Amino acid sequence: QHGTWTELETGAPVLEDALVNFDCEIDQIQEVGTHTIFMCRIVAIQQKQQDQSLVYFNRAYHHVGQAEIA
Repeated sequence: QHGTWTELETGAPVLEDALVNFDCEIDQIQEVGTHTIFMCRIVAIQQKQQDQSLVYFNRAYHHVGQAEIA
């Protein structure tokens, strides 16, 4: 067990050093081909403001942030 863990509203464990934690309750579960899709309702969010977010989309990693408007 690495890092410091805590709990949010539902009691699910979350890593304190993560940029963002979503605490969810499952609303629906759908089987699609060989995949299972979970539709969740977010009940709590814990977010750090110091770093850029990173997401995996279209087979690549991308930074997520606010765009500057000229």
